[in-house]
Amino acid sequence: MNHEQWLGQIRLVRTITMKAMDGLTEEMADIQPPGFSNTIRWQFGHILTVQETIFTHFAGEASQLDESIFQLFSNGTTPSNWTSPPPTLPELRDLLEGQSQHLCTHYANRMDELALKPFKRLGYQMNTIGEMLLFSLHHEGIHHGCIMSLRKAVEHNMKQA
Repeated sequence: MNHEQWLGQIRLVRTITMKAMDGLTEEMADIQPPGFSNTIRWQFGHILTVQETIFTHFAGEASQLDESIFQLFSNGTTPSNWTSPPPTLPELRDLLEGQSQHLCTHYANRMDELALKPFKRLGYQMNTIGEMLLFSLHHEGIHHGCIMSLRKAVEHNMKQA
């Protein structure tokens, strides 16, 4: 896979994620339907923090995000434990768009570069920035599915109310 293909995949996956924000209200973003452990807003923020973590932790780069974002959306967090207000949907959109632009400009020619340390998942080891990027796109796709499931549940609940 050449660098232009990598960049195309980053842009495609992030465009799909961003499309899921269309028509979403702030109210909808914060509803936690029965059976779900978080909200649509949390899902968008989690995509943001996981991708950022991969590139700061494994590529050794300084984070582009404020620490408060990690406190809200990292693994193990939940909206029911938030003590500060989360970013609005437009703010999350700006952060997600900025992140994909940063990845495309800053990492475009670094896909074959060895990471500072391997990233291990389920017995597999990823050694390069490119391998980790592919994993992060898979992760983003999983959470896009969660967003769509949450959205259906939220819309259903709102119709019932």
